[in-house]
Amino acid sequence: MKIFTAPDRDVLRTSLIARAKEDKRLIGGAMTGSASVGKEDRWSDIDLAFGVTGAMEPVVADWTRHMYDEHEAVAHLDVTSGPWLYRVFLLPTTLQVDLAFVPAAEFRARAPTFKLLFGEAAPPDHRPLPTVAELAGIGWLYALHVRSAIERQRPWQALHMLGRMRDHVLELACLRHGLPTSHARGADQLPADVLAALPDTIARDATLIELQRAFVATCGTLMSETRAADPSLAERLAPVIDRIAATHVFEIIDRGDAAELQALLRALPAAAAARDPRGLSVLMRAAYRSDALVKIVLEAEPPLSAWDRLFAAKSDQLPDPAAWSVDGFTPLHLAVFARNLDAARALLRAGADPNIVARADFARVTPLGTAVFVGAIDIARELLDHGADPSIPEGASPLAAARASKRDDMIALLSEPRDTRRER
Repeated sequence: MKIFTAPDRDVLRTSLIARAKEDKRLIGGAMTGSASVGKEDRWSDIDLAFGVTGAMEPVVADWTRHMYDEHEAVAHLDVTSGPWLYRVFLLPTTLQVDLAFVPAAEFRARAPTFKLLFGEAAPPDHRPLPTVAELAGIGWLYALHVRSAIERQRPWQALHMLGRMRDHVLELACLRHGLPTSHARGADQLPADVLAALPDTIARDATLIELQRAFVATCGTLMSETRAADPSLAERLAPVIDRIAATHVFEIIDRGDAAELQALLRALPAAAAARDPRGLSVLMRAAYRSDALVKIVLEAEPPLSAWDRLFAAKSDQLPDPAAWSVDGFTPLHLAVFARNLDAARALLRAGADPNIVARADFARVTPLGTAVFVGAIDIARELLDHGADPSIPEGASPLAAARASKRDDMIALLSEPRDTRRER
């Protein structure tokens, strides 16, 4: 059987309207959808609505039999909205026929797309448009679901949730520009600059990396639209949306993926200000992974805490020398790890203990042990000059570590008698 044509559709609609006018159980009938406002095209379906007196069930059942017996419907489904029942039929020609039924007292226009054909209708009661707060709210709700699906490594669920999130970003944009909001009906009429940002919100595949990229882009678009429509709401939401979008920044860092980290921070610079569940900053986590990642994070110009300054080549406004990081290191340990000689000198001048042992289970070392680990011989020399003992802690001493790593220059330095170092 061939696909329906516009004339086929017109003939069928005319016959349905004629039947409805003869049905004494109907107090009125209307054309709805695009045809009611003169915007029907080749692919438009048939949309008719009827007000029913008395019980609706036998009327709907009768019309259903008619669609199957006379027009060879192959299937139907019901969509309800308040008192309205929309019975949607699929015909072999691929034509969709929507017949809406509602009690007579509720038969009225609910939208501008309502053209009374016969009988009478109650006064119009158009459904209100969604508000910016509602659409932005559903947007951030789906953002939470996208994040959790990604973190749980459920890519297909994440893909579904990401699509729903983008749907509401589109609705928000349509609302702002006075276009139809439901079912993306106005999306293709949006300005070019709005549409230009949308392709990046589409995941090109179902890999977690690609989903993360598209998610960041969608969060950015959500906030751009919210900011344009309601700046005060955007101001409240932005920090939280940034944190949601940035959740996976630490996974990227743990993978050591410099390109992905750079792409994320360019799309969402605020992600550089995120903190992991322990309270470690993006910069600190990057420093534990590689210098290349540190450089990328610093390019995003994140706000620097006193601890972060150790990894940003700063030597002022540092943590108290007696403080401990959340992962069990002193500022001196971390200054050494960052190869920040000026910061190490400043901390030593401020009274930092060069022989204190880190509390971290995986690195029970002194600052001198850290210097051996990172190969910072100039800082090792500074620590020795301030009384660092290369023989502690017992069993994991800096000297033993230098010998294990076969660092001849470090072995020579740590093996020098203290008096010799003083004379140098």
